[in-house]
Amino acid sequence: MAPSNRWRFGLVAALTWAAFAAGCGGCRHRTDGATETGETSERTTSGTPESRDKPADAVRRGHEEREPMDQQAVTKAVRAAIGAPTAEVTVLEGVNLPGLSVYSAQISASRGGYSTGVVTAAGEVFSKFPESARRVMDALGPDAGAVPVARVVGFLEGSVDPTYPAYNQVELDKILKPAWRSRAALPTVSKAADGTRVYEYWVRCGEPPLWRTRLSVAPGGGVSISTDDIWDIEADEDDEDGE
Repeated sequence: MAPSNRWRFGLVAALTWAAFAAGCGGCRHRTDGATETGETSERTTSGTPESRDKPADAVRRGHEEREPMDQQAVTKAVRAAIGAPTAEVTVLEGVNLPGLSVYSAQISASRGGYSTGVVTAAGEVFSKFPESARRVMDALGPDAGAVPVARVVGFLEGSVDPTYPAYNQVELDKILKPAWRSRAALPTVSKAADGTRVYEYWVRCGEPPLWRTRLSVAPGGGVSISTDDIWDIEADEDDEDGE
């Protein structure tokens, strides 16, 4: 698939992806498109048979009532789910997500190099970005602030390499190019007339080096995300100046 500077997708109760843009040379998850299904969600599971046989809503309620797994348990579950027994697994700390642990995993280059996702309290591993982002937003709830959303979802945007969301001033100051830093801003959240919550934040990586993410959560829980690379933003501003 040819590299795309902008990608957009929607999520409802369940979602699978038609294709991933393997080898496109970018840091973040990209896709050809999304296909809605009535029952299916993307996941790799190392949980118990009992948890897999329960209806999704019942499983989710059970997870919310349990503490997240510890580092050792997360590492074991992730390694089993992604088939990488020596992967270096790190749990994102300093965030409160009922029933979820957020992880990144360094894998050998021949196996893809890098993975992010979430692990439920029952040991289920969700390593596809659409599903992991939706579960994070469910866990954070309707009153989620801009900072935790930016910190967690921005972290999950990494695919080939780690991503670094600018969720505070320290991270924002790490945008070294002055012209780019002047365009970036700390995370914000606003509410549209129809009740949709709109989050906006910036993310650093290698290629592209910087982008702006807009994440929208509809009143019914549907999630959509769009991004604008810094190069597109600069080009749009240059076009406006030339008019």
